[in-house]
Amino acid sequence: MNRDLKGRFIKGHSLIGKGLKGYWENGGGKPWNKKPDVFIICLQCGNEKQVKPIYQNTQKFCSKVCVDKYKDQGKRTIHKKIRQSLEYEEWRTKVFERDLYTCQDCGEIGGFLNAHHIKSFSEYPEFRFELSNGKTLCEPCHKLTENYGNRKMADTSKWAIVAKA
Repeated sequence: MNRDLKGRFIKGHSLIGKGLKGYWENGGGKPWNKKPDVFIICLQCGNEKQVKPIYQNTQKFCSKVCVDKYKDQGKRTIHKKIRQSLEYEEWRTKVFERDLYTCQDCGEIGGFLNAHHIKSFSEYPEFRFELSNGKTLCEPCHKLTENYGNRKMADTSKWAIVAKA
């Protein structure tokens, strides 16, 4: 056999015919673990994409662009247009001026400030440009808010009951 006393293969000796036949000697065809690719149909654009069989039940889109479009369904572009509008810029400026460019939680003056929507921008479109729905926060305080990013607002009614008791 082509092994040393510790059971390791000896350098320079062939492995073919030593119990590994299915992989190296399969009659010149594809290796035993290679299956033909399958085609999926993209849920967003309807195009066909060739994928490995292992992904046929999990991959539903032909590209990252299609995934983003499918998940977004146009909401992101509308919100982006609103946030870049003159009306939104004026709302931000009015909130900063009302609060004297000071963070309302920690009291930091100036720096990187954000105009925070107390009621979520996406969930309450009727309050987007209400001056009373905004407050000035510094970047760290803004990240700690209940509705920062995609976080949902916590149910504060439970807190009020506990505080009264």
